Amino acid sequence: MPEKASVEIIDITQIPVTGGERAGKMDYIVTVRLPNGRVYFVRIPEEELNLRDPETAKKVISSYIKEQIGDMLRLIGSKLEIEL
Repeated sequence: MPEKASVEIIDITQIPVTGGERAGKMDYIVTVRLPNGRVYFVRIPEEELNLRDPETAKKVISSYIKEQIGDMLRLIGSKLEIEL
C-alpha cells in the first residue's frame, strides 16, 4: 500500500526562468508545509500547471511534490537507533 502524507499548499507564485533551455519562460513556485511543520518549495514549469483547473492542478502539484521531496516525506517520523 502506498504511503501517504498530508501536505498543505501555503502559497503559489510565478518566477521567471533565468537559465538553461527554458530561459525566458515562467515557473510556478509552490510553497508547501510538510507534516513536521517544515516549509519547502516545489518548482513546476508554467506550461504543466493550469491553475484554472483545480483538480488537475492538485494532481500535477502532487506529482511534483512526490518527485522533488517524496524521499524526505517517506523518512519523516522514522526513528533510528545509533551507537554512541
